[in-house]
Amino acid sequence: MARWRGLPDALPPARLPLMREPSRRLRLFLLASLLGLGFVTGISVVAGQAGGAISSVYERANIHFAAVDLYKPRETNVTDLEFKLAPLVLQEVAPRDNSQGKQEDQFGALDFEKGRPALDRSKPTIYVMVEPVQIQRTSYLQLTYFWFYALKRPTSQRALPVQGVRITLNSAGAPVVWEVLADSSGPELIFVADSLERASAAEFGLPLPGRKFAIEQRVAKEPRVVVARVISDGPLPMGPIIYLSRATHRVATLVCRCMPAQAGQTRRSCTYDLIPLNPSAAGLLAQVRTSLQTTTAFWPGDSGGAQPLEQSLRLPSAAW
Repeated sequence: MARWRGLPDALPPARLPLMREPSRRLRLFLLASLLGLGFVTGISVVAGQAGGAISSVYERANIHFAAVDLYKPRETNVTDLEFKLAPLVLQEVAPRDNSQGKQEDQFGALDFEKGRPALDRSKPTIYVMVEPVQIQRTSYLQLTYFWFYALKRPTSQRALPVQGVRITLNSAGAPVVWEVLADSSGPELIFVADSLERASAAEFGLPLPGRKFAIEQRVAKEPRVVVARVISDGPLPMGPIIYLSRATHRVATLVCRCMPAQAGQTRRSCTYDLIPLNPSAAGLLAQVRTSLQTTTAFWPGDSGGAQPLEQSLRLPSAAW
């Protein structure tokens, strides 16, 4: 018979001390410890995966395009706020390509005349919706600009069928937050004004681990949300410059018009029609969304489906 180390040989087997069954409290403690270890490990894996995506977003914010096509709004109703804040779109192109642009990189106008949405790429068009929003019990104004490259899921998983930016104004009417509609690499991109970042830093201190800016939430809390860069405050309210990567329509970076250019040659300059839409268009846009079957950070006219901005960012508690 095998002997247990430390017990006398002469001790009769019947008198061996029995191992007591762990108490219920001890069993629960051990189970909670194991689950806790798994939870922490899971967070570490998610944070590690998010860290790589976050780093790539920070890096591409400083990208420089060799050649671009410029799209600017047609000069109508130039005194309207929608026109003043409309984006300049810089679409990356091949430097030696003298064609009029690839078909998949042309955004167009929606057409509902035949009952089903169609896209006319011969008419570059950007749509805009203006809506109030409550953030931390204070009312602010948001302008959502968006445009379409296709009305169905593209064959290439890298090419986005829709793109856009949602601009939130501060209490003085200046743009301070720019949210990107879609990104093929996964993260939800946000750009913020320098004044808002400084206000967040004054209240919250240094950036959290794994983050670059004070306004960003903890990675474990918001692993998909990334503040790509801080934008200089312009001398007056103006639309951003949006740099779009070739073939993917991904926002490479976004800057104030007062900041240095990040492109070399401008191959051609085009105008687009700026079309304001009111909330009654939400139903038609929902129809388009169904046909696209693509993931977006938010959707025009669907304020209930978007994550509150105060959850995505560490916003200052005082009105900004």
